[in-house]
Amino acid sequence: MSANSDFETFGRHTELSLEEMTAEQRKAHDFMMRQRGQVPGPYKVWRQNPKLIEVIVPLGAYYKGRSSLSKAEIEIATKLTNGRWMARFAAKTNALLYSATAKELFMRVQVDPQTHEAAGKPGLIVAGRMGDDFLIDEDAQVLYLATHRQNTTDCVSMETAGNGGFIQSIVGDPFTENLIAPTSGTWGRGAGDYGRVAYFLADGGTASPPRDGIFRPTEVLRVQL
Repeated sequence: MSANSDFETFGRHTELSLEEMTAEQRKAHDFMMRQRGQVPGPYKVWRQNPKLIEVIVPLGAYYKGRSSLSKAEIEIATKLTNGRWMARFAAKTNALLYSATAKELFMRVQVDPQTHEAAGKPGLIVAGRMGDDFLIDEDAQVLYLATHRQNTTDCVSMETAGNGGFIQSIVGDPFTENLIAPTSGTWGRGAGDYGRVAYFLADGGTASPPRDGIFRPTEVLRVQL
C-alpha cells in the first residue's frame, strides 16, 4: 500500500500506510479484510472513520450476499441508486460516468473489470453544462444529457477528448415550452428502442423556475432520435 495512490483513491485523498494508522484505524482495516477480503476504493477513505466502518461494511456485506433480493433485483436497485446520484456505468467500455451539476462538469472514470477499482484518474468529458440525469448509447458511444436548469437535452460524446467544447442540443435550443427542467430519463423497452426512443421526466420548473417565471405541470416526454 502506498502513501499516496492516485489510481485507488482518485488523487484527492492521501492514503495512510498501515504503519501510519491509529490503532482504531488499523482495527477498522482488519475488520474490512475479514468481511470483504479486500479494501476497495471508497473504503480506503472511510476506514479513517472506524465508527462508520462498523456500520457500512456489514450493510454492504448483507446487501451483496445475504439479502433476500435476487441478483436481478439487486442490479435494478443499484442502477436506480446510481441514477439518483447522477452516475451510470457503461458496461461495454468499463467506464463510470457521472455529473457534478453544481460545478457544471461531466466526468468519466475508467474501471478495472476484474477488481472494479478505478483504473485511472477522472477525466473531463464536457464542462459548462448543468447536467442532471443522462442516458448512455454505447453502440454510438454517445450519451444524452438532461440539463435541468438549462432546459435542454444534449448529445455528448462519451470520450474525454471527443467534444472539443462543442455541444449539440437536440431539444431545447432554441428554448421550447415543451421541455422545462428535464431530469431523469430512460430508454424505451420496445424492440429497437435502445438508442432511438427515450423518455424524460420534466418537472416544469419546480426546482429552477423557467425564464418566464411560469411553472408547468410535470410531464413525461417521449423523444425519438
